[in-house]
Amino acid sequence: MGGSLVFAVDPDQDVLADETLKRVAVHRRGPVVRTPGLADLAALVSSLAVGGVTDLLCMCTGDLVIEFFDTEGALIEVIRIDLPESIECHRWPGRAKLAEPERLAAWLRAHDLPTGRDDMRARLEAVEA
Repeated sequence: MGGSLVFAVDPDQDVLADETLKRVAVHRRGPVVRTPGLADLAALVSSLAVGGVTDLLCMCTGDLVIEFFDTEGALIEVIRIDLPESIECHRWPGRAKLAEPERLAAWLRAHDLPTGRDDMRARLEAVEA
């Protein structure tokens, strides 16, 4: 569980401008899950299909974060999830609505991760108690 924020590498530049070099800060709390194999990774990636991207750019950290690493262990992409049906990537102009939010919810449930904000709050409170 966690989220991410996008910052301009040069704080004097506009973080919303396409040409601005950006860095993604990932915030982690609670459980971390790894995909056990290619079939599981394919299921996750297919659950992230979007129906469209809006121009709404949310400035919160989100509810969950998915990090993709290459074979050398270098971080190559970060997708932020706003439960239950939106995702964001710093390369997009704004928030995207999932084409089939229930597919991502099923993947999250299969990995014992929260599928809604109430569930997430309860789990974080339990971890921090």
